[in-house]
Amino acid sequence: MIKSKDIKAIKESLKAIETCQNEPTRENQQLMAKILCQTLDLLEQQDKKILLMNKTLGKIAGKVMANQRRWP
Repeated sequence: MIKSKDIKAIKESLKAIETCQNEPTRENQQLMAKILCQTLDLLEQQDKKILLMNKTLGKIAGKVMANQRRWP
């Protein structure tokens, strides 16, 4: 699940990128690239957590369905 601190970090990254775009220098472009990579890493980590959670919920749902079949 996406945590509020991760959302806050992404928002801060996007604000930093916006600020850098107003002053396009080489250093700012490198900083923007670094921030974008970090933001994408955060999003990828959250995606992996969500996939794992969905897989776990699928297993639980399968067990519940199997138990329902046993009882009339």
